[in-house]
Amino acid sequence: MAMRHKISYKERAAYYDVEYTDTVDHAFLASLVGGSTRSVLEIPCGVGRNALNLARSGCSIVAVDNEPAMVERLTEKAEKLGFNNVSALVGDLRTLDLEERFDLILVPREAFQLLVDLSQARQSLKALRRHLSDDGTLMIDLSSFAKVRPEQAYLQPDYFDPTAPDGSWRFEWTRPLAARLTLSRHRMQQHNCDGTVDVSFRHIRETETAIDETETTIRLRPYCVDEFTALCVDAGLKVEKVFGDYGRNWYQPNDARMIFLLSATTDIRDDQLPPSGVMWELGRGFQNDRDAFRTKDLQLVPMRPSVRAYFETYLTEYFSGPFIKGQGAEDILKAMAEWGVMGNALDLGSGTSTLFWYLPTKGVNRLSCCDIAPEALSVLANFVRSNQPLPECYGWVADHFKISNHSVNQLRERFAEFLIFDCLKRWPSWMDSHRYDLITAFGNLAISGTADAYDDCFQHIADHLAPTGRTIGADWARRQSFAQKDGHDNSYLSIELIASAMKNAGLTPLECRRIEIQRDPLYDAIFVWVGQKNS
Repeated sequence: MAMRHKISYKERAAYYDVEYTDTVDHAFLASLVGGSTRSVLEIPCGVGRNALNLARSGCSIVAVDNEPAMVERLTEKAEKLGFNNVSALVGDLRTLDLEERFDLILVPREAFQLLVDLSQARQSLKALRRHLSDDGTLMIDLSSFAKVRPEQAYLQPDYFDPTAPDGSWRFEWTRPLAARLTLSRHRMQQHNCDGTVDVSFRHIRETETAIDETETTIRLRPYCVDEFTALCVDAGLKVEKVFGDYGRNWYQPNDARMIFLLSATTDIRDDQLPPSGVMWELGRGFQNDRDAFRTKDLQLVPMRPSVRAYFETYLTEYFSGPFIKGQGAEDILKAMAEWGVMGNALDLGSGTSTLFWYLPTKGVNRLSCCDIAPEALSVLANFVRSNQPLPECYGWVADHFKISNHSVNQLRERFAEFLIFDCLKRWPSWMDSHRYDLITAFGNLAISGTADAYDDCFQHIADHLAPTGRTIGADWARRQSFAQKDGHDNSYLSIELIASAMKNAGLTPLECRRIEIQRDPLYDAIFVWVGQKNS
């Protein structure tokens, strides 16, 4: 019987690439390397499982590990493969100081969870933040280390089984290591009272004449989404997305992965933005094919407290009191009652008011709400799904259009999903195949900076309408005093422009009217328009 002895991370370098052969995340990691990505940092890199795969992109790859033996092994492999764009360096997550910033930083497959001390985890996040370019992305891939849905079992770490009993050794595999040499691995896991997980490995290297047995233990920290989000925010990082798998599906409870995509916050933190600046900050730097996503459950989406507070205030101030006539609202509601069509609907720039504008419609089967701010949609979703009586202004609409409580409740149930993207730009590519019978836009198209950009919005809408589908919308024309104060002038708006924009997009104008607004300090008119896609 061979004597068993303990080894460290250093000794495992000799067979690390035989032990870890998983490629399930390779396509996802490669998808993060966009056209503007020039430099990539991977830390820790091991012996190059990911770095050498990403080197094929042609980007400059810096691979860092705290074990010189791992770095040496990776360097040898890169030279053998002819990758001169890979630099392997010795460094530590907690004290990283490369005097360089990167477009993409990768912390792969549970590596961050080896930092079980929260102060060291926070220190590491701050170090990563210092190395992230202004428009860069930091990806940190975590495991839930818990029971997951059966279809996601393959996404678990190959060394962890939530159904296995603690303290029991289990044989995993035997693999060829070299000529007449095999490597076998046994594993034991242990859940600790502080929430961490210990995983012990027993490696047996065997030849025809000798057996070498070694043992090593690692400790990992599981996280929940809220806990890790708080750590990131404290380190000056903004949570852009959290995926539950490598197919870019938004994280849900019992998912195997928690894949965080993070960006560096600006000097002005989100929670310091004044209310008047919220709307403009939301669109700054937002890129649809990078930042857009869809979800049915907004409770799982990280929220910025100040932005959510802004929209909660907006809902209270503008859609909770009595109905005010002469402001154009009744004209929009009348257009919805007359021109709204049955089928699937999409509301652009939903904010918190979709339910209000859709009250007069009949026959909407499925309603999707879009906004650039998930916080707005979260406030909307909570309002729609609450059991509270509708505010006074909603009551006026229900009475005026003879809408029953049953019809209102049916409409509430039609809210199906939430789409986060910027509808003033080209819509995200994953929307290309989606078609709607009705697309609405109340107040958001006129945020376009120019008449040409406003014209383009109708083309985006037309591209996503079903044959003979309709679009209904309204845009508020700003008073010059408001335009000068807020920095956005939409005086380009006119009936002629709107009708021309619809025709250019292959839409037939059914209605386009300018309604004067009285006694409003911000807006002097509203344009209400309806168009139908040519069959």
